[in-house]
Amino acid sequence: MRCRYVTGWADIKRHGQLSVDAAEKAAFDQVAQGCPNTPLAQPS
Repeated sequence: MRCRYVTGWADIKRHGQLSVDAAEKAAFDQVAQGCPNTPLAQPS
């Protein structure tokens, strides 16, 4: 469930060209480490 949520969150950030602050990036990275079988494109 968390992997799917983070994937959606990253997609919204990327498609909306929304910024990501350091705390969001750290949270994304932490959750992404637990999603080895889910392709996650990091928001920029």
